[in-house]
Amino acid sequence: PLGNLGGIAVSADGEIYVSDQDADQVVQISTFSRTDRSFGGYGYGAGNVQRPLGLDVAEKGEVFVCDSHNDQIAVFDRFGNFSRVLGRDALSSPSGVSVGPEGTLFVADTGHHRVIVLNRKNGDVVGSIGGPRFGSEVGTFDSPRDLVLGRDDVLYVLDTGNHRIQKFKVLVLRR
Repeated sequence: PLGNLGGIAVSADGEIYVSDQDADQVVQISTFSRTDRSFGGYGYGAGNVQRPLGLDVAEKGEVFVCDSHNDQIAVFDRFGNFSRVLGRDALSSPSGVSVGPEGTLFVADTGHHRVIVLNRKNGDVVGSIGGPRFGSEVGTFDSPRDLVLGRDDVLYVLDTGNHRIQKFKVLVLRR
């Protein structure tokens, strides 16, 4: 059985991924509704996660997991093999993640009261909105908890502490 769930994502081929906070792992559920594998696990080392929250799956199957207690994004392949971490020195209690266009990753950086944009390959910070302190004006946040990049490059952010959803148009330079 699953424990306290923190996030859910569905891959392009219909695989479901959920983050289980109690077991400190990600569980992959196949399109046939059976648990295929779990990965992560409690710890501080490579491939371990603590209090996994939001997650998302890129078009080629990479799974991005908010490893909230380790202040980073853990990256796995579609089979649960650990690949790398992103944002290790930039994040504080990340809780939501959304794959963006042109190799970007949007992260609800809850502890820093901002949304941060990372390069998916090397983890470099390529942009941010809000932070480092909380605020209630448009473009500032109080504990953003989740986000999703919707149609037409519109980013929706759950600004939990301000009891609202903020909407941003993401400008993307297409190659």
